[in-house]
Amino acid sequence: LLAGETPPAAARAQQPEAGIPFWASAEGLAIDPNRPGYTTAGDQTRGSPDAKVIVVEYSDFQCPYCKQHEEQTQPALDNQFVDTGLVRWVFKHYPLSIHPQAPAAAVAAECAAGQGKFWEMHDLLFARQKDWTGLPEAEFRSALEGYARELGLDVAAFARALDEGTYRAKVQASYDQAIGMGISATPTYFVNGQYYDGPRVPWAMEALAVYFNYHGLQYDAPADMHLDAGGSYIATVETTAARAEPNRRMTAPAASPAAR
Repeated sequence: LLAGETPPAAARAQQPEAGIPFWASAEGLAIDPNRPGYTTAGDQTRGSPDAKVIVVEYSDFQCPYCKQHEEQTQPALDNQFVDTGLVRWVFKHYPLSIHPQAPAAAVAAECAAGQGKFWEMHDLLFARQKDWTGLPEAEFRSALEGYARELGLDVAAFARALDEGTYRAKVQASYDQAIGMGISATPTYFVNGQYYDGPRVPWAMEALAVYFNYHGLQYDAPADMHLDAGGSYIATVETTAARAEPNRRMTAPAASPAAR
């Protein structure tokens, strides 16, 4: 990867091996107080620092399944959970060996991050994936600089970071971590440091959000109920037979409390 070649093939595994590396620990997932938008492990993150659910996504900018997730699932997750403070999202690079331009795309995203525009470049790379995939090296480089210009970055500084390999080691480290965990595909997710292989849809995330935000019963007993003697109420009468035949239930106005 550092030499500009495609990474070696990832080791196949049913799921990541047991054990929690630093980046997946509570300490590693915490937001770096000196670098907002980064975890203390150095990964890009967005969402509330108080979120009880932290999702780590291993992704590849040239992967069509990652693009599908970003376009079809992520917007709903952001709207319902990330933007509302229930979930915090962490991004890690895993450029697969079958995607030869993925390593350079990952480095380009980090070069943009150096100017505070990681997520903007992240979104643009996925949105334009079909445009840059398969381009000759010179045209691909030109496309990346064009994206930097489109995002309002200092293109000269962006190009210099690409040439000097300022962020190659970071991408390599993320890749090596994925290999060490036995991850074999993208996108791959961890929820609160644990490998997650469940449904990747909003309702599943909602269940996780509810679970991790549950603090037990918030009261010891229901509040007292008081009826207004002059009020009018609706009562539902259910007989034993009606329990077996719901359609036999009858609802009718109830008498005022004073008439009972």
